[in-house]
Amino acid sequence: MNCHNQTIAQEKNVEKKILLIGNPNVGKSVIFSRLTNIDVTSANYIGTTVTYYKGYVRFQGKKAELIDVPGIYTLEAISKAEEVAVSMLEEGADLLVCVIDSTHFERNLRLALELKKYNIPIVYVLNMSDVAKRKGIVIDVEKLSSLLGAKVYQTTATKREGIIYLKEKLFEEHSNKSVTDPIVYSTKEIADQVVSKQEVKVTKLEKFGDVSMHPIWGIFIALFILGVSLGIIVGGGKALRSFILLPVLE
Repeated sequence: MNCHNQTIAQEKNVEKKILLIGNPNVGKSVIFSRLTNIDVTSANYIGTTVTYYKGYVRFQGKKAELIDVPGIYTLEAISKAEEVAVSMLEEGADLLVCVIDSTHFERNLRLALELKKYNIPIVYVLNMSDVAKRKGIVIDVEKLSSLLGAKVYQTTATKREGIIYLKEKLFEEHSNKSVTDPIVYSTKEIADQVVSKQEVKVTKLEKFGDVSMHPIWGIFIALFILGVSLGIIVGGGKALRSFILLPVLE
């Protein structure tokens, strides 16, 4: 990848260059794959062993280059991945798409606020909305958009919810009011204003799902299910042999 990008529209005949950025494990890669489908290439960033992915987003005859920036927690550049992320930001882009895990909202906000120092339009994506809803986490999207000075969209990438709408919005013009906004909020101040908790009724199936994801109990559940599955296969096979195959052969 050329470290000194010219205007992408001139080089690639596309509408714009978009950087997809966020903490690790926020579903960023799923959003990337949903937006680009199979039109993806991977490469090591020049001079490093850090891998990044690049693809193209197409919508109603329009085309944009989308770069999946390595997952990072901060732009203070204490690791190779963070150095690459900073380099990509300094090269410039037409739009930043910052993905936030709705279930760990306040923790993800640190990076989201750090991005405001770059003079690049930003949109924020609250991913894993379905998990947040099950946990009773409610985020006031309009209030958050006002505080950040940028558009905020909600998605559940694994179910493709909100992806088509997000894809459409990527080709709109976005301002960067947050850069000139004189009011600076901390992550806690923003979270206190936009996040609330509601009582939710958890079903037995959802409880079982949570237990199955436990690092200890999950192992026992997996072994139990494996044992039952093997029992059914072996027992079923013997029953089939004894009561159907052998009588037919005899």
